[in-house]
Amino acid sequence: METGPVVSVTEQITDQVHDLFVVFRAHVISGEAAVSGVDDDVTETRWMTLEEAGTVMPWYRSGLAGLLDGPGAEYDTVQP
Repeated sequence: METGPVVSVTEQITDQVHDLFVVFRAHVISGEAAVSGVDDDVTETRWMTLEEAGTVMPWYRSGLAGLLDGPGAEYDTVQP
């Protein structure tokens, strides 16, 4: 995998949780995409299409696809 620049950092802060979402551009160069080095705080990891990811992370103003097409490097906080 070839990773590109960070395009967004978003925090979700509630009374019970403080989540940090880092979105970056990446391209699979060869082989199968895989997740490694996951620590005990991570409850789930999986690869999904851009459309699926957009439904899981609906808080981006221009949508996830728009975020990745934009210049990047935005920071935001969300409150559910």
